[in-house]
Amino acid sequence: MKKKYTLLITSCDKFSDTWQPLFTLFKKYWKDPSLEILLITEKLKYCNKDFIVESTQISRETNKRFSWSETLIEAIKCIENDIILLYMDDYFLQSKVAVDKIDLYANYMFENEKIDVIYLHEKGPVNCINDDKYEDLLRVKKTSDYKVSMMAGLWRKSVLLNLLREEENAWMFELYGTKRAQRLDLLMYRVSDSNSAPLNYVYTGIIKGKWNAKVVDLFSANNIIIDYRLRGFYKSKLKIYSKLLTFMKLLRDPIRFCKYYLNFLL
Repeated sequence: MKKKYTLLITSCDKFSDTWQPLFTLFKKYWKDPSLEILLITEKLKYCNKDFIVESTQISRETNKRFSWSETLIEAIKCIENDIILLYMDDYFLQSKVAVDKIDLYANYMFENEKIDVIYLHEKGPVNCINDDKYEDLLRVKKTSDYKVSMMAGLWRKSVLLNLLREEENAWMFELYGTKRAQRLDLLMYRVSDSNSAPLNYVYTGIIKGKWNAKVVDLFSANNIIIDYRLRGFYKSKLKIYSKLLTFMKLLRDPIRFCKYYLNFLL
């Protein structure tokens, strides 16, 4: 039976080293032969003998450097299904996926066109409430922080496209997308806790371009061999230091800085 949703994995060629561990763990934990998968790539084409994976190859006919949002927008345009399961390339599964739950939540959206998003992980939007409409789901309040989150979730395609802005990266999309979403009358849900979440993954496998040390035991247990020296491991910094670095990067390009600031209002 054809799925009511398509799994869209956000990635890029620079992160191609995540694909082998990602799909190795998919094979072990995501038992769903009917799953439709679209992997965002730039010039590379990825093939997998266990899953049917389409690669976007967004830059195969041009040397233009696309932003994160531009690659996502172009990928969404290739999807026929009205519902997208948005997933990141460094969300490495740690246990069996509850496919029946994902299908159930997708069916909720299929039957009720007013539902715009259902997040499938307990992290993400905060200050959610129980409206007693759906078991194991909490409604995201209009004023909730992280209302737009990159946690794995089922998105209505039109809503996702409406919230995206071409110049933004994933971090900006969460930050400014939340501000935009708070002004819209969107119906969004999130699983209530880890027990009701159909997906259990390392969050996140790569931090600021470096490996999260949490993946080492997981990869070792599944005979996944990685040369960690190529990326190295992430070492945490003071939060204020990280914010200062981001601010300094934006100041290097005043035009982009103004665009990002204006996105709070647009």
